Amino acid sequence: MLSDSDRTWMESRRRLTRTWTPVGILLVILLLGGAALAARTAPLLFNPLAVTARLREGRMDPRTLELMAAMLPIVMLMCLAIALAVIVLAFVAFRGERRYLRIIAALLESPAFQEDPAPSKAQIPTPRNREIPDATERVPPGP
Repeated sequence: MLSDSDRTWMESRRRLTRTWTPVGILLVILLLGGAALAARTAPLLFNPLAVTARLREGRMDPRTLELMAAMLPIVMLMCLAIALAVIVLAFVAFRGERRYLRIIAALLESPAFQEDPAPSKAQIPTPRNREIPDATERVPPGP
């Protein structure tokens, strides 16, 4: 059946998959809350219209900041999208992990995977007891 180290590993994986859901939800909330807070306190990081308005008012050096003004909001939104994608992928991975643990548990409970005594030599097919053909024998081709 399973060794003690296998059981310990399965239990640690089970604990990890159980704790991921609340941790993942908390990460999504923190990410969205941080984005909302940053959008309110630093609109230049998220709002391209605010950046262009400041440029038109002349409060920023247009030559130096023109490229940054156009690219910074896009870069920030892409960073948030990447972080969200990583969290979503983690949810998918942990769902698969839970599935694998259910499969392993079901297999371990089935009678086919219960501890059986080692098979006797008569049960193991060998060329001597002719349960499988010898590799040196010619097998006629099939129809």
